[in-house]
Amino acid sequence: MIPNILGVYGKMSWREKLKVSVSSAELKIFMELQRRRLTRNMTTQVGFKFDPEVDGVKGTFVDFYFAPYLYAVFLDGEQIHTKNRQQIKDELITKALERKGITVDRFMYKPPISDARLYAIADKIKTTLKTLKSKNNNTKHGTNVIVVDD
Repeated sequence: MIPNILGVYGKMSWREKLKVSVSSAELKIFMELQRRRLTRNMTTQVGFKFDPEVDGVKGTFVDFYFAPYLYAVFLDGEQIHTKNRQQIKDELITKALERKGITVDRFMYKPPISDARLYAIADKIKTTLKTLKSKNNNTKHGTNVIVVDD
């Protein structure tokens, strides 16, 4: 059974944040995010359980999850995620997570991941986190606060 984890995470070392078996792309992205100091609120391989009758899938594990910002990142290797059946499943998972209020980014890459692709993915994650942090800072008690420049 896949646990539904949406709670608060304690302090974890970078070794604890990595699952036991990771792809070389996941490791490289993780190390780049750590170099940029973006792993503080991040965990890896977070499980989500869905209702198969509603969502069409039982559950998934997110490669990188930033719980305070409800942000999920998937690294999709071309060798698996370009197949039609997997693309349909990926879309169902994305929609199920979005229904839970989670922002989802999926990054396709061709193994081995190139440095250019690695940096592009890390840049996009950083930009999305900045946007989500700003959105969270402008929201108080469920009400949007609109900032107007004079």
